[in-house]
Order: sequence, then structure tokens, then C-alpha cells
Amino acid sequence: MDRTQHVLDALNNASDSDTSVGNVGAGVGMTGFGWKGGIGTSS
Repeated sequence: MDRTQHVLDALNNASDSDTSVGNVGAGVGMTGFGWKGGIGTSS
């Protein structure tokens, strides 16, 4: 698949739904040095 098709697929599959935040997704249950960890946003 070429880059143009990747871009078109991304645009065609994009949505305007809310992004899930909090204890959800691939990082659920991860810890590092005793601190809650994972992937996502931090503020």
C-alpha cells in the first residue's frame, strides 16, 4: 500500500467522536517504579 492510500484510508476512517481518557486502553494496569503508568496524556 502506498502513502497516498494510507492518507486516504486515515481520512476516510476518521471520526469526530470524543477521545477516551483515564484508565482505558493499552496502558491499563501498567506501573513503573510504583507509579501508575501507561500511555496517554498527562497534565
